Amino acid sequence: MLTNLIIDGNYILSRMVFALHKNNLLYGSLRISLDNTISTYKKMYPFKKIFLVSDSKEYSWRKKIYKSYKENRKKDSDIDWEFVHQCYSEFKQDLRNIRVLEEASIEGDDWIAYLIHKANEIGESNIIISNDYDIKQLLKWSVEPHYINIMTNETFNQTKIFFPENYQIFLNKLKSFNNDDIFSLNDNNDFINLLNNFSLKYVVESINPVHSLLLKIISGDKSDNIP
Repeated sequence: MLTNLIIDGNYILSRMVFALHKNNLLYGSLRISLDNTISTYKKMYPFKKIFLVSDSKEYSWRKKIYKSYKENRKKDSDIDWEFVHQCYSEFKQDLRNIRVLEEASIEGDDWIAYLIHKANEIGESNIIISNDYDIKQLLKWSVEPHYINIMTNETFNQTKIFFPENYQIFLNKLKSFNNDDIFSLNDNNDFINLLNNFSLKYVVESINPVHSLLLKIISGDKSDNIP
């Protein structure tokens, strides 16, 4: 099963920064934590491609449309953000076999949406590491072409896995593709085992992508200052 890994760099950075800062370990452990986390993700599955997406340092293009976008977000003044950004920049430069995507005015979820659409067009699945719930609208599956998009993150000392609604239909179809002929082997079993392990180890949430999108449109987004 051709599958890509998409890592939200801003998510893993902020998660580590606040945890390490709370325990007075920021200066000694941030880079090590970033490296170890990426290494763990890479070992999950033989991914076809791995991407790390990152927000631009410049204002998002959304500010041109809505000037109050994210205006209510404040940085923790107790954290040495200059050190954090320098460490993160060096970390991105040193990554190997991972494509880093970061451009002026583009946000991480813009990259994620683009990568998912392009991959799905050619029948490739995606595992997204992010806590950006806008991504829920992209969690879907198809049997023609054959793909599934799922998301995982860690919050409040638990790991969640978000599957698109009725994903068991996708898994059953994937199982039917398996072939015992040693001359026609595929890696569908490995992918099925990966998803089953996710289900056993993590808190599972089933997502209806259409419902998720409509809910955002109607209710707005407090974190982005959108009423």
